[in-house]
Amino acid sequence: MKEHGKLFNTAMVQAFLEGRKNQTRRVVDAHNSLVDGSGMSKKRWEAAAFDLVNATIDNGPSPAGNLGPYLKATCAEGAAHRIYSRVQPGDRIWVKETTINVEDEGYIGPVYVASENGQSILERGLRPAPDDFADVEPHDIKLRSSMFMPRAMARLVFDVVSVRLERLQDISAIDARKEGIFEEEHDWRESEFYLPHVAYRSAEGARYRYSDSRQAFQELWESINGPDSWQANPTVWIYDLQPVGIKPITMPSQSAPATCTLSGGRHAAD
Repeated sequence: MKEHGKLFNTAMVQAFLEGRKNQTRRVVDAHNSLVDGSGMSKKRWEAAAFDLVNATIDNGPSPAGNLGPYLKATCAEGAAHRIYSRVQPGDRIWVKETTINVEDEGYIGPVYVASENGQSILERGLRPAPDDFADVEPHDIKLRSSMFMPRAMARLVFDVVSVRLERLQDISAIDARKEGIFEEEHDWRESEFYLPHVAYRSAEGARYRYSDSRQAFQELWESINGPDSWQANPTVWIYDLQPVGIKPITMPSQSAPATCTLSGGRHAAD
């Protein structure tokens, strides 16, 4: 079993925590793929110029007996290659998320932005007790990018149940819901067509409401990957996930609202 750290924004972390998300898609690239069974640097990947637009998906096994799925793609020199996922069923994915850098102020972390504690600190500052003056005002709070989150801080870990390949726009309505979009009751009677009393948004509070979960996912995808990313229709790895567990609520970052522990044993609160 191998472990793989993957970046997720705060909205997607919240979707994991609420049980709305158990699947993720990643565009096929050098970081998450193996070429003919071996890793390849980003520089070599770009130089190879694989024709991913015309690549074909094969669910395997390969002639050598290697399990699929994989992409059959040609490089700039015309040679054919098989591109596999680095992440395989039975591996684990741990979530790299944004945290608040309370440690530099003498407090014990981690404090996750996607938590009641974290949100209160961002709004009201970092302080030893609710009635104390803030040690750090909200505008001076420093965040630690998810890119630099160490494995020891991870609270969300998932078993990889399956790995699949498909074009981005081929996502099914069921899979779109598994990607963490927000679902709510809604009366569509003003529509000229009969529609179920359910609507989808890319995230809770998002401006637009859709009757098709795939449209909500398109909005979500573009919000993360850019306005032209959906139209590009890249080939993506699909990881179906099963939660292993979440660090208990008694962890310092998950204690009373806006509270974290001082390295001397005291607590900070809003």
